[in-house]
Amino acid sequence: MLERVRRGVELTRLRGRRLQAQFAPARVRVEESWLTLADGTRIYAHVHAPSSDGLLPGVLLLPGLEGAGTDFDGLSTVVTADEVAALGCVCVHVDPPGTGRSWGVYDYAGPACQEATLAALELTARHPRVRAGMVGVVGVSLGIAMAAPVVAEQGDRLGVAWLLDWEGPGDRRVITSFGRIMIPAMGHGLDDEAYWRPREAVRHVGRVRCPYLREQSSEDHAQGDHQGHAVDMVNAALEGECPEVTLNGERLTAPLGPRSLPRVEWRPPGRLAANRAVLAAITGQITD
Repeated sequence: MLERVRRGVELTRLRGRRLQAQFAPARVRVEESWLTLADGTRIYAHVHAPSSDGLLPGVLLLPGLEGAGTDFDGLSTVVTADEVAALGCVCVHVDPPGTGRSWGVYDYAGPACQEATLAALELTARHPRVRAGMVGVVGVSLGIAMAAPVVAEQGDRLGVAWLLDWEGPGDRRVITSFGRIMIPAMGHGLDDEAYWRPREAVRHVGRVRCPYLREQSSEDHAQGDHQGHAVDMVNAALEGECPEVTLNGERLTAPLGPRSLPRVEWRPPGRLAANRAVLAAITGQITD
C-alpha cells in the first residue's frame, strides 16, 4: 500500500515537471521533418528548439524497444523532447522504420533502424541552429543498440561530442531477457551471430571516440535488480577508445570487478529519479 502511494506521488510530481516544459510554447518550437533513406523509406522526425536566437548544442533522442520517436512528445518515456530543448539545445527525434508515422519494417535496432539513426544524426548535426562539434546522442534502453554502432562509425564526421546510455541492454542475452522474451530475435536463435552482432551495443561502444555516459538505477526498468549489463557496457567502453567513461556521474578509471561493485552508487529506482538523472547528465554535457 505504501509503495503504491509513493509511486503515485512520484508520477504526479513527474507529470507536473513535464507539463511545465510542454506548455511553454514561447520557449520551445516544434518542426516536423521527413527523411528519405537510400531505399526510399520515409522517416518521420521532429525538431524541438528554443525560440531564442543563436547557435546551440544538438541532442538526438533514440527510443527504446518498439518505441517511436514521438513517444518523446508525451509522458511515456524517461524524458520529453521539450524538457531537453528547454535546457538550451536543439532536440531531434525520429520514428524508427515501422513505428509511429515512419514507413518500413521495424527490425529491433538492426540495419534499418541504424540507417534511420544515421539520417537523424545527419539532420541534427546539419541543423542551422546546431553548433558544429556539439552534438550529443541519448539512447533510451534499446536505443543504445541503434546509437553505438552509428556513433562509432560516423561520430567523428558528424561532430558527436558525447553518448548517453540510459539502462540499455548490451547484448543478445539482455535484449531477450536471457532468452525469456524472444520477440526481438525475429525468429532467429541466440546463436545467430550475423543477426545479433549489429545489435549488440557492447561490441561497438569500445569503438566510440567520445565520452560515454551510463545511467543505471538499482532497479532496472526492464531487468529488475540486474546491473550486469551496465557493468559490461562501461567495461567495454573503458577497454576501447572512449576518452572518458562515467557511471551515474562518476568518472571511471579502471574496469569494474567484483570487489568494486559493492561501492557503486546506483541511481534510486523510479521514473522521477531517472528523469532527473538523465536531464542532469545532459545539462552537464551541454554546459561544460
